[in-house]
Amino acid sequence: MRGTLTTLFFAACTLLPGCTARYILGPSDLKDARERDAFNRLGVYVSNRTIPVYSRDGMRSKRVGREIEENSRDDDLKATVGRNDVGLIVGEDLRNGAWRLWVSFDPACRDTDCAHGFVQTEDGRFRLVDLADRTDYESVKVYRSIVMDRHEMETGKLRGLSDANAVYRLPRKKKKKRPKTVFLEMKLKRRKRTVTRRDPARGN
Repeated sequence: MRGTLTTLFFAACTLLPGCTARYILGPSDLKDARERDAFNRLGVYVSNRTIPVYSRDGMRSKRVGREIEENSRDDDLKATVGRNDVGLIVGEDLRNGAWRLWVSFDPACRDTDCAHGFVQTEDGRFRLVDLADRTDYESVKVYRSIVMDRHEMETGKLRGLSDANAVYRLPRKKKKKRPKTVFLEMKLKRRKRTVTRRDPARGN
């Protein structure tokens, strides 16, 4: 149902002036942005809400009385990236021979250390492959769309062993279907003006 609605929206957008639609970010878009000297100003977006959750050991205390009582508290940081949060490309390199983009969704971050990495896969899409470093946290999990156990993503090959990189993916119940991933998109606003010329009849 959702796929049908998305298709109808895109179809309507091609007919309506001033409509903004989302498209998969591809190499040709990046080439065009580079030629226009706008590579590092191009706004990109994640295809699905992406929720990295960083964890570390928090406060621990122990009280000894008639019985030993030990209390602990974990300290988690949920760094959500929404579908409409604008990301900027702050770096690029190669990962196992594949093009990788470093994207920052934080205005204070302009370095690859605090950015997420998206690597180009065989179909041309740039998929999530690296999470931003948080040196003061010990571990991280990432979820697609919502924080639930069945939405926790894991690293793995998209198609098979022939893939150059393992990306973050969400396996599907039907194993024949390709796992769900998070990839980069862009927004394109189409503007269309109509110029009307007058050619009044002059008569005979």
